[in-house]
Amino acid sequence: MTAADGAAGVDVVTGPDVVTALDQVQAKLAGAYLVAEWFLGIDSRDPDRAMASWHPRGVSSFTSGKVRDGSGAIRAWLERSLAAYAEVYHWCANLSLTVSGGGSTMHGECRLSALCVLPSGEAIREVGTAVYDFSRAEGKWLISREVVTMQRRDPPRVAEQASPILP
Repeated sequence: MTAADGAAGVDVVTGPDVVTALDQVQAKLAGAYLVAEWFLGIDSRDPDRAMASWHPRGVSSFTSGKVRDGSGAIRAWLERSLAAYAEVYHWCANLSLTVSGGGSTMHGECRLSALCVLPSGEAIREVGTAVYDFSRAEGKWLISREVVTMQRRDPPRVAEQASPILP
């Protein structure tokens, strides 16, 4: 392609344009991978796998529950959750990711479904929205923030019913 082609209305793609486009694709693939690994780690009862997605200073909150600040607090919550449920399954759909900050930050949002089975065999189904922020440090993407808002629970929680994992 020549400069004349560009002048004639044909888009000319430069080396820096290709690098920027590839960086965006790589970032979005990394974000999708991190969300998948977070939930696959939970569902397979592997806290190390789940926590590998998180920034050490990450922050997580769930519905109106307590904010878990830092990977230690997130891991402690995860271990309490795994102890409270005999089985846990997650599905994340419609994950949308947007890269910003010159390629150093990313925002994501998805629909989330969970099936949690208590030791008694009772199954709890929840659906909601998960919102994520990701940051890249030293070339590696990690989850830096998660906000999960559950919009429906079946069976519905009775006001005095305690959650096995929420404060």
